[in-house]
Amino acid sequence: MSSEPLPLSLVLIAHNEEHRIGRCLESAVHLASEVIVVVNDCTDRTVEIAKSYGARVYEHAWPGARDQKNIALGYVTQPWVLALDCDEELSETLQHGIREFFTSGKQDTYETAYFSRKTWFLGRWIEHGDWSPDHCTRVFKRGVRNTGSLEHDKIEVPGKAWKLKGHCYHYTNPSLTDQIEKINFFSDAFLKRQLEAGKKWSLLQTLVRPCWRFIRAYFFRRGFQDGFPGLYIACVTWFSTLVRYTRLYEAQQLQTPPAISLVVSTYQAPQALRLILEQVMAEHRFFVEVLIAEDAQDAKTREVVQPFMASFPQQIRHLTQADQGFRKSRILNLALAEAKGNLIVFLDGDCLPHSHFIRDHLALAQAGHFVQGRRAYVKQSAVKEVYEKGFRFWPLLFKGRLHGLAKAFRWLRPRVKIDQSLDKALGCNLAVWKHDLLAVNGLDEAYEGWGREDSDLVARLYHLGLKRKLVHGRAIVFHLDHAEESRDQLSRNDARLNEVLAQKTVRCERGVVQEQPAEESA
Repeated sequence: MSSEPLPLSLVLIAHNEEHRIGRCLESAVHLASEVIVVVNDCTDRTVEIAKSYGARVYEHAWPGARDQKNIALGYVTQPWVLALDCDEELSETLQHGIREFFTSGKQDTYETAYFSRKTWFLGRWIEHGDWSPDHCTRVFKRGVRNTGSLEHDKIEVPGKAWKLKGHCYHYTNPSLTDQIEKINFFSDAFLKRQLEAGKKWSLLQTLVRPCWRFIRAYFFRRGFQDGFPGLYIACVTWFSTLVRYTRLYEAQQLQTPPAISLVVSTYQAPQALRLILEQVMAEHRFFVEVLIAEDAQDAKTREVVQPFMASFPQQIRHLTQADQGFRKSRILNLALAEAKGNLIVFLDGDCLPHSHFIRDHLALAQAGHFVQGRRAYVKQSAVKEVYEKGFRFWPLLFKGRLHGLAKAFRWLRPRVKIDQSLDKALGCNLAVWKHDLLAVNGLDEAYEGWGREDSDLVARLYHLGLKRKLVHGRAIVFHLDHAEESRDQLSRNDARLNEVLAQKTVRCERGVVQEQPAEESA
């Protein structure tokens, strides 16, 4: 068989690999037309050894294995790539298999080629358990990039893949110390990924997943056939899985919970406001303050609020403005500017919160997202009864006084939809981080009359880059049905919202900060 180089670039990344890189290059360099090695912070003979095999060596700061490999792939000039790690060695059978893939013309039929990797550990080849079979796609066309997580990069290419004969020998973990250090590395990456995704610790997963990983590795995948090393690998798999989930528990225990400012907007609805304050008093440990944002200066509302201000466990602040028509956005902006918390929960004054309303919003809060809760409805004919007797869920349900029942129950597990849709965008039950609200300059006071000010806020939060968590079965409110507000400004407000959507506006000009248009500020 010919020993001519193939149309192949051999690619490696390395950091202080003088004891392994020579073995790897010796097994593969004769196959390649070029050798590319990307190193970072090497203090040993790695660079010298690589250059002795004719490699082009490049220095790059370490961004993680996946990204460093993609940097190396950027230097490729040959049409195909053979990507190896420094702790790997091609068997003679695999070397012949790679050459045969090209000389037989299979490279014209297949998009990639893969091989089986056999690991040497504790003095023997591991042939069972979670470490075997270990199929690796390492022969692919130029232009392909590594994907996957930072710790588990992988090559995924649509199309046909050829199985190469022979094994790649993997000399991982020279000592148990190295192997144990990897547990910390992988648990770091797991924790970062879980926190970024907003995942919550689960006792069930912490108990079940480690045990399942052991059973799968040792029994189902026959790790017991590898003797004591097989038992050790299964035990370490159990332990490393337990460490990952326990670290998630630890991180969540150390996290400072959000400080919630509850903002209740109200307009001449003192009886509903009284019920709201009575309801949220039971959850006072989970928020720092209540701001009552009244779009008027109503004496009856003040009479309701004052006794609560004296007896409420948390601070209540009552913000008012002159009654000059529907100016909800303005009074909410005043409340936002005054809020002490870093998470703002908006509640309309005609919506009665569920007994777990605040706790649900606290649990759902996540960076890069805002939370949209749903609302069920109390029929208008039953509102007087609610004012007189209080909100009693089951009697109202049995009497048929509630509707929107699918949104009336707190489910065992919530259903959360992540989206960027204006469908079901409502300001009556909304939780947004204060810094995000300030980034879009709060609500737009240019909206006059009822309608679209909440859709406008949601749209600008999307334009800022946030996503919505639309929640079913948690953070529930019950809307007290009433006569509709005048909608004489709705068409004008619709036109303004369409303009915001078309221009992808982020900050409004008339918000928490009253900003002038650019042409007027010159």
